[in-house]
Amino acid sequence: MAKPSKARSIPIAYALCFPLGILGLHKFYLARPLVGVAYFFTGGLFIVGWLYDLVTLGDQVRACNEKHSLRDTVTQALEDEIDALEDELADLEDEIHRQRSNDALVPRLQRRIAQLEAQLRTHNEKTID
Repeated sequence: MAKPSKARSIPIAYALCFPLGILGLHKFYLARPLVGVAYFFTGGLFIVGWLYDLVTLGDQVRACNEKHSLRDTVTQALEDEIDALEDELADLEDEIHRQRSNDALVPRLQRRIAQLEAQLRTHNEKTID
């Protein structure tokens, strides 16, 4: 299971932004490393970006927290669905073993297992991305 993201704090973001905001430390804290690198090499985007951040940093922190909260929610929903699919798959495999004597039921259950395995692969690929 994926580890939930830690919420970012406005006071910490301001502490990183002032006085060293021109180095982009607050951007790294807000999970924006490319912008942080740009700030580092351009002196806070020639100080204009840094001044803008001093005014809007609270909104940037809230947006960062919302983004990570949504990502955590979607990840958890996918993991829950994967768990449910794995449980259903195990149940169907058990059913096949119990019903080996009924030749008509086995192919139908095997098709359902193949469908569930395909769904599970799809969800695992989404979780990995």
